[in-house]
Amino acid sequence: MDFHGLTCFVMLAETLHFKRASERCHMSPSAFSRTIKRLEEELGMPLLIRDTREVKLTAEGRSFLARARQILSVWEEARSELGLAASGVVGTVRIFASVTACYSILAKILPLFRGRYPSVHIHVETGGPSESLPAVLEERVDVGVIARPDVLPEVVEFYPVTTTPLVFIRPEMDCAVSRLLDGGTIDWGRVPLILPEGEPARERIEAWFRKEGIRPTVYGEASGNEAILAMVSLGCGVGLVPALVLEKSPLKHGVRVVETAPQLPPYEVGFAVRKRRAHLPVVRAFLECVEDARGETG
Repeated sequence: MDFHGLTCFVMLAETLHFKRASERCHMSPSAFSRTIKRLEEELGMPLLIRDTREVKLTAEGRSFLARARQILSVWEEARSELGLAASGVVGTVRIFASVTACYSILAKILPLFRGRYPSVHIHVETGGPSESLPAVLEERVDVGVIARPDVLPEVVEFYPVTTTPLVFIRPEMDCAVSRLLDGGTIDWGRVPLILPEGEPARERIEAWFRKEGIRPTVYGEASGNEAILAMVSLGCGVGLVPALVLEKSPLKHGVRVVETAPQLPPYEVGFAVRKRRAHLPVVRAFLECVEDARGETG
């Protein structure tokens, strides 16, 4: 058993797709499949159930996944602590960010980090904003871009980057939703809403509705801000997104801000890291760049 085989297995367990996992590991599908098969033979048990439609983990595979992540984490810590390079920092920094965060937040940090630590490999995993904190807690990544929740888990440290207002957006085009908003006082109980899943923004808008005694009409939910923007631009309802997302979105011309909407507490956006990983040289180096970049822009 080697660390490469463990890395391949973890990647496959996270994607449940042989082709995507092999591409992320920079291997041909056949070589990747042989690596997984060899790992199963060494363990003496099947880790996966394969058929023509899907790949699933066996019970043994789910159990082994936690151990494989633990082994790789210890190995990465040892490499980071003992490795020497011209910069004094080597290894891999694993980052989780939404697509929007990649070009609005990471774009400010990565050039600085790359210039200081050219020997460090950067791995970026993308997904919905609500997936970032769980990825940090599960140690699938070292750091994740998040909007700071009202209650931060005790095991997590937060490194702020910027603050952005939460804004309500409506369709730019003339439609039934627009006409609901153009008649003077807005009846928020009738307005169809497109709300984010599992994010601080959802908690804040629901708290406002409870305070006002309004039962909202939730037309749809989305795990990403771009999906909310798309649905609003198509006339499906009114959405709630960070202003930073709206400013950077290619869909911004299909929506506009509802000026008479409720004022909600703003988002504080930054990086989350588990406290026990923050001391690792490669993670500490990245977080120092976060703080330096914030100082330059703030």
